Amino acid sequence: MISQFAADLQYRDIPTRIVDLCDVQTKSVVAATFASEGDPASNRVAKGIRDQANINLKTGMTKSGDIDSSSLLYLALTRSIALDFDDYMCFAHAGHSSSLVPIVAAELFKKTYEERIVAQVIGNEVAGRLGGSCLIGPLNGQMWSFVHAASSALCFGKLMGLDKDKLSNALSLALWQAPRPITPGFMKPDSKLLTALEPSAVGIRAAYLAAAGVSGPLDIFDARDGFYCVFSFLPIKKMFESIGDGWALDTLSVKAYPGCAYIDTIVDALHQIGPVDIDSIKSVDIYANALTLGMDKMSEPYRPRGQIFGADPDSETTPVNINFSVGINVAIMLIAGALTPAELKPEFLRLNSASINRVLSLTKLHHDSSYTLKSIASFETIAPIGNVLRSIPPNKLLQVVRDIRKHLPSVVNLSQVVSLIAQVDKPKALHAFQKSKRTFFDNEALENFNMTFPARVVIQLKTGQKLESQVSVPKGGAGNTVDSPAEIANLKYKTWTKNPNVKTLSIKDIVPEFK
Repeated sequence: MISQFAADLQYRDIPTRIVDLCDVQTKSVVAATFASEGDPASNRVAKGIRDQANINLKTGMTKSGDIDSSSLLYLALTRSIALDFDDYMCFAHAGHSSSLVPIVAAELFKKTYEERIVAQVIGNEVAGRLGGSCLIGPLNGQMWSFVHAASSALCFGKLMGLDKDKLSNALSLALWQAPRPITPGFMKPDSKLLTALEPSAVGIRAAYLAAAGVSGPLDIFDARDGFYCVFSFLPIKKMFESIGDGWALDTLSVKAYPGCAYIDTIVDALHQIGPVDIDSIKSVDIYANALTLGMDKMSEPYRPRGQIFGADPDSETTPVNINFSVGINVAIMLIAGALTPAELKPEFLRLNSASINRVLSLTKLHHDSSYTLKSIASFETIAPIGNVLRSIPPNKLLQVVRDIRKHLPSVVNLSQVVSLIAQVDKPKALHAFQKSKRTFFDNEALENFNMTFPARVVIQLKTGQKLESQVSVPKGGAGNTVDSPAEIANLKYKTWTKNPNVKTLSIKDIVPEFK
């Protein structure tokens, strides 16, 4: 089904709105790449890439043009993710590979803009569904890094001209030993920057191998001990049923701020409140959904204790471990009145360390079960997982819950579950769990999807005055008609890049200083 879709898809099959969203995604990714220029971790990775490229050239291991393109791609893949200033959709952060790999492949194989778009659509549609099929599993979000291996294999293979059978082998070669990242490597050190790079390199190599006739395990998704035995407790293969009819790209959301998507509505609410003198603040209370609390809890062990900057350089706060902290991002917003790449620079963080710590000590994060239910209701419109869960025998369902608690203890919190159960007794909340007649990734539901992560910020001042704001759909989120994904991507592209035409981009335009 997947390789058939990839082999058959033509530009004329793609709705105009999806073509436009591909350009939106590319603008966001390229802007994120430029925005992280000068980031210390990016510079360290760039040195390693440059050193390897120079050795390969000196020893004659590769041709100059080839190694130049791959090195540029690898650097772009690390920079686009360095500040978490990317895009996302249901259910993948696919832009890094799905937009950048086709740019390189189209250049290498002399393909048109339209052909590049076809590859980009294939990468996104497969990545979104592959991540969604593992929704109930040991990983979540950006740590579904295997989507980049799949996306790159198919994007690159499509532009190489591979047929259905060779695309099938490329996909299976990319995933038979798919990357399985661990939290310590994602939440703190420089290794987080390699999240899309390494899987994408594997995917591109898989395409070349398949072109040469190398075979892979074509039953990779169906074998009892195949892909899903590692990446899902309850595979949702129905995610793929509408591929080619419904478009996952309709859920594309573009981050207005550098950081995890779950902080966006919180930062939006702070913007609505406006400037606040931090010396006047008595307390800051953040009310959010379970996903936001889970993200914050998961990242907590990897943030420095006590001072934001301490004597031990290993404990220094960096964009990597700031991106997933609600409290630190709230503090930065209240101090600077903005959250941009500039506020993630070491100079700003050192200068404002004491103030960040002071605001951080006043900030508390709370679970609002009604917000969690609103998020569930939103995602249920395109992924009626309730239907799947109802078909599972109780004993197996209990085992799934145990598996999730074992692997993601910060996401499945007992007190949150209890509060959700209490909410379900209410008729309005029950609607989120009702049996749905929709199919997974239904075209109409995708077109009307709202990316919903409700949050409320309450600031209590020492004078007794209370400042409060609530936001449900973030700026740049799918379904936001005021600050749409296109509006935010255009703003990012104009602010951070010097490239006027996204349709004619080359990889050298994206990382021009890397020689």
